[in-house]
Amino acid sequence: MQEFQWLFIDFDSYFASVEQHLNPDLRGKPVGVVPMMAETTSCIAASYEAKAYGIKTGTRVAEARRMCPGIQFVEAVHQAYVQYHHLFHEAIEELTPITQTLSIDEVSCKLPASYAEQWHVENLIESIRLNIAQKVSPWITCSMGVGPNKFLAKLASKYQKPNGAYIIRTAARLTFIHDHKLSDLNGVGRNMEARLRKYGIYSVEQLTQCTEDTLQMVWGSVHGRRMWHALQGHDLEDIKTHSSSLGHSNVLAPHLRIPAHAHKVLHRLLQKAVLRLRAKEVVTSRFQLSLRYENGLRWAQEARFDETNQSHILRHVLNELWLLRPHPQEPLKKVGVNLVALRESDNYTLSLFTQPDQKREAVDAAVDEIVGKFGKEAAYFGSACGVQKAVQMRIAFNHIPDVMLEE
Repeated sequence: MQEFQWLFIDFDSYFASVEQHLNPDLRGKPVGVVPMMAETTSCIAASYEAKAYGIKTGTRVAEARRMCPGIQFVEAVHQAYVQYHHLFHEAIEELTPITQTLSIDEVSCKLPASYAEQWHVENLIESIRLNIAQKVSPWITCSMGVGPNKFLAKLASKYQKPNGAYIIRTAARLTFIHDHKLSDLNGVGRNMEARLRKYGIYSVEQLTQCTEDTLQMVWGSVHGRRMWHALQGHDLEDIKTHSSSLGHSNVLAPHLRIPAHAHKVLHRLLQKAVLRLRAKEVVTSRFQLSLRYENGLRWAQEARFDETNQSHILRHVLNELWLLRPHPQEPLKKVGVNLVALRESDNYTLSLFTQPDQKREAVDAAVDEIVGKFGKEAAYFGSACGVQKAVQMRIAFNHIPDVMLEE
């Protein structure tokens, strides 16, 4: 078994670090990144200076001000985070290929067999750190971990945050693993931790002493066996998954919460979704509309139809679902659209009752081409007029937005 197989790179407080790079006045100060400038919202990221006060993702703005009176809030600029994501990719790949991008701030690199000695790995880590500082920014730092598989390399990357690095030696693997809590392990959330306790497993050390069959039984799936192999240091291939849905949601700014404006925002969200749908060359047969009212009430409804990726059909479905919503005069706080049951556009059966509308398809293709060249401001649904700037790009875990499609 190759001792040093994987390098995992995790950028430290990434959104906040980018903001501190772009604005020198924020450097060395507690910073909270928020989706909008409103006291009712929550932090989506916090700088390490803010984290020292206990502020983290999900901390409400009012609570963060109480915990840290001097905190400064900035509205998230997701386009900048995507831009710097690509810049640090380039800086890393000048030194070693990136094997997998796991999120906007995490990448993993499979190390070649030539990295057989620890000093080789240490030199690579320092070279990456220096290249990022010189080519991108000294204010955007990362923590790195090296191990026999991605699971352990990721765990090692969090061991000496921020701006640290840890290399797992084979002889010290179990000592390193045992120095963690169950909740530190990727794949052990709150529910799984409770499940492990029911089986008498309260520590990572007890977990590593279990047999492969025991973990299969505890997890109730093949993921238990994969956990056993991961803890043993075995390098397993990832299970390939395919996205079965895509969508967008938006917490509405106060001035957009009246139903008429919220409806426009939904059409803007739908435009983003259908652009991605056609870019991925897939079709959908289920549309989900979700609403959250200012009073806390939630409502969702789904419609089913023949597979399509045509804008006019999906706009019609959205309008039909919108008319079904309860409390039509109540202001809304959050809206979302989700396109489900995706299938490749060249791998589905055409309806016997509905023929393809070639003229509509040509219009969609022309709009996609215009947007691809000039951005979404160049062509958009008339039903979204007036809210073009209201729906900003949002970065979700495991999805790096295409700036041209999602800005």
